Amino acid sequence: MSIERIQEVINQESNLSTVIVPKDIPDGDSLLQLKCNLYIHILLKEWEGTSDPPYMPDKFQEVKRNLCPLLVQLRKGALSENLFTSLASILYHLQQDEFTRAEQCYMDLSLGKVAWPIGVTSVGIHSGSSMLSSHVNRANVMKDEVTKDWIIQIKRLITFKRAMAEDESE
Repeated sequence: MSIERIQEVINQESNLSTVIVPKDIPDGDSLLQLKCNLYIHILLKEWEGTSDPPYMPDKFQEVKRNLCPLLVQLRKGALSENLFTSLASILYHLQQDEFTRAEQCYMDLSLGKVAWPIGVTSVGIHSGSSMLSSHVNRANVMKDEVTKDWIIQIKRLITFKRAMAEDESE
C-alpha cells in the first residue's frame, strides 16, 4: 500500500464517528468493527498521554503489543461473532462510563457463557470426557495464547478508563 493511499485511509477514518450504538452490535458488520478498532486507538492515545501511577505506565507497551492481533482482526472485519459481541458491548459501556457493566461484559468475553461444572454428578473415568473435549463449550480464554493475551489487555483498558474517570471526578 502506498503512502498516499495510507494517508487517504487515515483522513477518511478521522471523519468516522467512533460512537458504538447498541442496536448495531448483534450485526457485527465491518464498519462497526472498524469503529471498535478506532475507539481502542483513542483509548491507547489517551493512555500514552498519561504518566500517573494509576494508569500503569509500565504496562502500556505490553498492552499495545498484545492488542495488535485484535486490532488487525477488527480492521479486516474478521473477529468472530461471539468475541465481537462481547468486545463491542464492553467498548459501548466504556463510552458511557458504565464500568460495572463493562466488567460484566468482560466476564462474558473472558469466560464465555459456558456452563461450568460444580460438583460430581456421576463417577467414572469417561463421565466428564465429553465436556473436556468439546470445543464449542470452551471458554474464550482457552482458545489460544494470542486471544488470551488481548483479552487480558481489554481488562487493562477498562481499568485505565475507570481510573481516568475517577481522577476527573475528583
